[in-house]
Order: sequence, then C-alpha cells, then structure tokens
Amino acid sequence: MSPCFRGEHALRRYPNEEEHCVACKLCEAVCPAQGPNFEFATETYEELLYNKEKLLNNGDQWKLEIAANIQADYLYR
Repeated sequence: MSPCFRGEHALRRYPNEEEHCVACKLCEAVCPAQGPNFEFATETYEELLYNKEKLLNNGDQWKLEIAANIQADYLYR
C-alpha cells in the first residue's frame, strides 16, 4: 500500500467549526491520484454514498489521524 494512502474520505472543519468546503469542486480537479476508480464492498448501497454529513462526521471522528497523515505525507509533495 502506498505511504500516501489516507483511507476514508473526510471533510474537515476550521477551529471555529466552519467547514472547509465551499463546493468549488477543485479537490476533484486536483486529485493526485487522477480520480481512480474504486470497487467498494458493502452490505447496502447507501453505505457507498458520501453526502456532506457523512464527510463531516468522518472529518470530526478522524481529526487527529487525518492531521498525522497529512504531516507524514509532506515528504511526498
């Protein structure tokens, strides 16, 4: 597995709890992996869908891990 792999997608918040996302879709345009296709295995179709609420929850739940992964990734940028 690549050392750049960060796992689950998440949307992060600023310290004042505002969301980073402004719906500009630039993240889609600058994806370092060139928008790869993934095949996910889940119990239900709904588990495959990422809405804003799910992304925010992931960002909140994995805040420390995401920050550590971004810090560790600086050598590859």
